[in-house]
Amino acid sequence: MDLRGAQPLNTDSSIFSIHSGEEHEERYRHLIERCADAIFLLHDGHVVGANHATLRLTGAYEPAQLLARPLEALLQDAQGQPLRLDAEPCPSCSEQRLLLPDGSTIDAEITTAPYLDSEAHTGRMVVVRDVSARKGIAAALQQQDQYLRLITDSVPALIAYIDADQRYRFVNAAYETWFGIARNAILGKHIKDILGPAYARCSPYVERALQGEPVSFENSLDTQGRLRHVLTVYTPDVSADGSVCGFSAMVTDISERKRDEQALREREQQLRLITAAAPVFIAQCDRDYRLTFANDAYSERFGLHAAEVIGKRIPELVGMRAFEQMRDSLDTAMAGVACEQEVRVPSRDGRRYNM
Repeated sequence: MDLRGAQPLNTDSSIFSIHSGEEHEERYRHLIERCADAIFLLHDGHVVGANHATLRLTGAYEPAQLLARPLEALLQDAQGQPLRLDAEPCPSCSEQRLLLPDGSTIDAEITTAPYLDSEAHTGRMVVVRDVSARKGIAAALQQQDQYLRLITDSVPALIAYIDADQRYRFVNAAYETWFGIARNAILGKHIKDILGPAYARCSPYVERALQGEPVSFENSLDTQGRLRHVLTVYTPDVSADGSVCGFSAMVTDISERKRDEQALREREQQLRLITAAAPVFIAQCDRDYRLTFANDAYSERFGLHAAEVIGKRIPELVGMRAFEQMRDSLDTAMAGVACEQEVRVPSRDGRRYNM
């Protein structure tokens, strides 16, 4: 590589300013040779210097082969046409796809800057950097972001990422449906601006999440005049050094489940009131013959309270002899066929009663 006649553009601030002559040139040469980017020095558009990194782009065996040749004759775009560099402006930076001698292509960032030429002050330095890996990573990240949106947008729950300053950095499509606000308008906002009055109830859990503690809690949330009962889960985002960068939030509407639970409790209470007054033994068991319900008359027959009976297996209450006698009838009933049977079972007072 022949760099004679090339001088740094601003020697006062250059790291070579304390050197001169051959020592200056040698240091400049070594700096450029160690650079992984392809560097061309041009005079009137022709190469007057090049480092070894240019060989991959040009197919030359040594930089000396490139001297005195126009740069356009050495580099080709993706269509195989000579690369054209704009004469103005300089300095400039652009991205182009280049064709390599082996037929492959790369994404290249091409930077052009002037340098002082001792002869005519028309020197230019062209730096070609392979950014294919960087663009590949960017494309992969974009694809992952698309996958993330596709998955989270299909979930009928609020999904968000909230940073350490309690500001939204990601929200799924459900936020638009629940709050009637475009997701882009939500990003960057503090969570209290979106949650409104509910923020006061959520704030203690937010603080715990930002201290690195996973939390789960139930809460009520007013969204466009609709009161929802929700289950909220906060999962901290803890970095390798132990600091908390933020947390993910999933908020699920459990209003229907809460209504069903309330309805079930009411029906159970009604059933208990009705059966408690009935002068007959009423009980229900599962397929393991374990009692799941019993009225007061049934429980009192064995000297127990209703709460003590629930969970016990029938053999524990009536004994194995009586159980074996009624087992076929129990199995028939659990198969969906109504049946009747009279069995004598012992009670706690030692007597045996027909049931």
